Amino acid sequence: MRSVIGLILVGLLVSGCTGPSPTPTATKPTTPAQTGPVTMDQSMRQRLAENTVYRTWDTCALHDPEAVKKVFGGEFELLEPETFDQCVARVKLPDLGTFSVTTFVGAQFFPQDEPKSEIGGKTFLSDSKDASACSWYYPTSKQSAITLRISFHGGTQNKQPPKPACELGKEYLTTLAPIWSNPPLRSEGATEPAIALAAKDPCATHEELAKLLPQGGEKPQLQAANPYSCVVRLPVRTKTGPGGFDIRFLLADDPVAAVQRTPGQYKPIQVEGRPGSVQQKKDECQINVQAEELSIPGLNEEVPVIRVTGPDCQQTETAAKLVTKAALS
Repeated sequence: MRSVIGLILVGLLVSGCTGPSPTPTATKPTTPAQTGPVTMDQSMRQRLAENTVYRTWDTCALHDPEAVKKVFGGEFELLEPETFDQCVARVKLPDLGTFSVTTFVGAQFFPQDEPKSEIGGKTFLSDSKDASACSWYYPTSKQSAITLRISFHGGTQNKQPPKPACELGKEYLTTLAPIWSNPPLRSEGATEPAIALAAKDPCATHEELAKLLPQGGEKPQLQAANPYSCVVRLPVRTKTGPGGFDIRFLLADDPVAAVQRTPGQYKPIQVEGRPGSVQQKKDECQINVQAEELSIPGLNEEVPVIRVTGPDCQQTETAAKLVTKAALS
């Protein structure tokens, strides 16, 4: 087993992870999603089925810290899960320049004219912004990809990277190609701490959430832009607000600490036995629930959070109870 904390400190090799991981081509749904009280097209049904697979993949295990140090040079500083579907490796160069090398799982991707390259026997597409920024894509379906994004920050002197970002990314992918073709699973324990919320479906209660919205008009629509977000909303804005719920599973500021730090902005709340915070905003209410008492040093003491945003605090609390109960089961 390899811990994220350990990787931060000593840069252990992750690429040794093997096992019966699903290949990207296994993202096709075996059964169609039920529409129920919400409206979704075939593309969204496909998206929900794919997200089920993507949540099983260990995003940080898609990196190889030893290869990062070899390819990008400098001092390997940090490997951290920015969100459940993103993991960034940071490399500091001697001249104060810094590389951020980020992997994304389940990122929406609609290929157009991006050039293709064969790397490690696999086909990748690249999207070069300039010498300091580049993205590489390994398509996992018609609308999604595992993504590698390289960004160079030249410091106060605005220096250029030693090589164009796309060239460095291509070199790094020679090591990552076999890993990405058989993505490591979270259940294999390649990185620690294990985060239970990362395996949960934010859309699990979408039918119940739809029933909380005004009835009698058009059905609410369901959207899931990534594996850890779910939006259930009416097609048009209502007089009382956006007319829907936005669900996010993420790493964020501890809501308990937020209440203690700024009690005028956040109010305490208990949701299904878990502590959280309530914040009333203009035309909407946001509830953050501490899903686990788990923090990762180096991430500003962030914790796994269930975030529910809705039109008013009464509806949002009802929605938060539904979502939290399902996520903690």
